[in-house]
Amino acid sequence: MKIWLKDYLIPELKPNSTLILDNAPFHSLDDVFWIAQEAGHKVLFLPANFT
Repeated sequence: MKIWLKDYLIPELKPNSTLILDNAPFHSLDDVFWIAQEAGHKVLFLPANFT
């Protein structure tokens, strides 16, 4: 997830994008949050049992 996020998704996002993630185990990684934040994006996690 981290490599895909860093190498493929982040470069395609418009500046100041918001990523909305569900509670899948691989989405809750602190690294995912920090990679997006460092690139200038926001991360929102959906509440449990929302999807």
